[in-house]
Order: sequence, then C-alpha cells, then structure tokens
Amino acid sequence: MSIKSILTGSEIPLRKTRFHDEKGNKVSTRDFIVNGPKALMSLVGLKLFGMRPEKPWLSYNGISYLDKFLNKNKTVLEFGSGMSTVWFAKKSGKVYSAENYEPWHTKVSGILKSKGMSNVQYSFLEGNAFSSYMADSGIKFDLVLVDGYGREKCMDTAIKVINDRDGIIYLDNSDKDSNPAFAKDRTREAEDKLLAFAKSKGGEVTYFSDFAPTAFFVQQGLMARFKS
Repeated sequence: MSIKSILTGSEIPLRKTRFHDEKGNKVSTRDFIVNGPKALMSLVGLKLFGMRPEKPWLSYNGISYLDKFLNKNKTVLEFGSGMSTVWFAKKSGKVYSAENYEPWHTKVSGILKSKGMSNVQYSFLEGNAFSSYMADSGIKFDLVLVDGYGREKCMDTAIKVINDRDGIIYLDNSDKDSNPAFAKDRTREAEDKLLAFAKSKGGEVTYFSDFAPTAFFVQQGLMARFKS
C-alpha cells in the first residue's frame, strides 16, 4: 500500500484526502468522530474475516435516515444489490432488486435464500432491461436506490415510479464525476435529473458526505424526499 493510497483512500488521485469526497467536501468533525471508527472497524472485519455488515453500503447518516423512514408498509426498488437488499428486506414490506453482474447476483441470491428472505423479487438483468426494471409495473415505490450500472437511465425510471407524495430517491456515489470507471454511468447527469425533478416537485434535497460501512474514505450520497 502506497502513501498516496493511505492518504486518499485510492491509488488514483480522486480526492484530496480520504476525509474528502470527490467534490472536495470534507467530512464534518462529528461524522469523523462517530462514523469514522465504524467504517474502519467494518473494513478490518471484511478484509481479515470476510464479514460483510448487513447494512447498505451508504452514508451512515443516510442509513439512519432510511431506518426511520422504512416500515413494513413500504415498497423498495433498488438498482444494484448487496447487503442493502438484505437490510431493505428486513425493514420494508417488499423489495424489488436488479443486478447486472451475474457472479454477484449468484452470491446475493445465496445469501437471500440462506436467510429466508421471501419478500424480495431479485432479478439478473443487463443493458436497458436493467435500467428500465419495473418502469412499467404500475407500482409507486416509497424508496428507490440508484446504486448500479447506467445511473442516468436508472434515474429516468426512478423519477417515473417514485411515490411523490411520500417517497425518497437516493443516488449513491453522487460525487463520482472524477472517477473514469464511473464515466459510462453518467452519474453527474443522474444527479442533475434528480435535482431538477426535486425542484419541480418541491422535494427536500440532502447531501451526505460521510463514511460508509467497509469504506474508510468519504463519499457522497444525494437524497431527495418528496412529500405532498
């Protein structure tokens, strides 16, 4: 591990330090003290013991907000799966989840089966089938998480299917404009679309620049909440 990766959390110079997101926002002192140690310990647990926290790999503050929002009457749609799928299944009534990477879909399918998660509809999809998942279902979702391939197109679906009377759209990694690996996902365009939609609906916008489970570096998430 190089000095560069120790300081920034990556061999590629994406952020000033591991305590800044890629847009240059620095984690607050409170979140550094409260959430930093949790992120570090969960990273050690993953690397040394293969322990995956059963939480969305989102901002700790975002997780706390969603924990208060979700209940068994809520329906969740997620683009990109993982431990978030397990967590959402425990916290909500029904989860619809799409994954475009087949080996990961196989792994998560096994986890869901082993835990007896019967309230998850989990699909392996690619290309437009992935980004348009559930677009024509007629279901209005209480939470849509955009955290996968082709985020701009996924955001088009999220905007179409969100319950705009009391719903949340969460765009993870909304700071990923400087990472070449994310260029094809058009995350910046997804952010712009969500902000425009939130403005048109009078939605409340919150940015989280924070640590996440297993990630001892700061990243940003964007949440828009809609209320009638």
